[in-house]
Amino acid sequence: MHFEWNENRDKLLISQPQKVHELLQSSNMLDCRPMYTPGTPNELISLRDSPEPDDTAMKSSMAKLPYRARIGSLLWLARNTRPDIAYQVNALARVAHNPGMSHWHATTALIRYLSTTRDMGLLYERDTHMLQAPGLWKPVLWADATWAPDYGTDDDNYLATTGWVSMLGGNPVSWASHKQRVPAGSSTESEWYAATDAAKEGVYVRRLLRDLGNPVYGPITLNCDNQSAIKQSTNGLDQRRSRHIGLKHHYLKHLCNERELELAYVSTTDQIGDILTKCLPRPAHEHLRSKLKVTTLGDSQSGVI
Repeated sequence: MHFEWNENRDKLLISQPQKVHELLQSSNMLDCRPMYTPGTPNELISLRDSPEPDDTAMKSSMAKLPYRARIGSLLWLARNTRPDIAYQVNALARVAHNPGMSHWHATTALIRYLSTTRDMGLLYERDTHMLQAPGLWKPVLWADATWAPDYGTDDDNYLATTGWVSMLGGNPVSWASHKQRVPAGSSTESEWYAATDAAKEGVYVRRLLRDLGNPVYGPITLNCDNQSAIKQSTNGLDQRRSRHIGLKHHYLKHLCNERELELAYVSTTDQIGDILTKCLPRPAHEHLRSKLKVTTLGDSQSGVI
């Protein structure tokens, strides 16, 4: 882990350049071409591209490649300092039991992206207002979902992707990107599932802060870009259309009614969770990556340990 401060020591960058270097070296990609996004937009990682049981040629070729070793290194980066690659790494990890050549090429593209952005990490900025008033330590959450299109096999088809991130003082605390366990009947339902997962994290962070002696006062804000999911969670209208949604997901409505949580609308262009649900075009990816605080300290003077 690499810790770097700016001159005033009010900004801290946490990165893993040595891990990226080791990954590039083991992949013989120290001089690879640049890549500006973790993957190609609209190209989904699917079991459809895995070798069939009788495809011995591809299975033999893949057995010679260190696919799982690559995934292990990528997971370590995604879970610690690089949430901007979390979606693509999660997608590639789901096929690790039977990877195909297209999956291998996708890991190569992702490593090229890491090579291009090897100096990036998570930026944490000191909030003097929070230090002076611990009662202002209130987490903010962002939740999004991509409703699944028709792709893949019976094992990975029609399952939406959840992405959420929790932030404290504008700094990322935790994040997740994963497939939903059951098919969602609509985009509203998939967004509801994603918001419920984020709400559980919000309750955990609230209790953690309380145990640390910094109780959170008032409801936590959860940003969502689906108006229907917000309305279904905050009022009792049109409940006949949501009765099919599992009981545990009405937990979100319970938190809103108890004023533990409040849902707020945010446009899709500013929805930080969107970067955790799909591969985006370069402008959108770079915009949300900066809002996620994955960046560099730039040319500012720094101290290093």
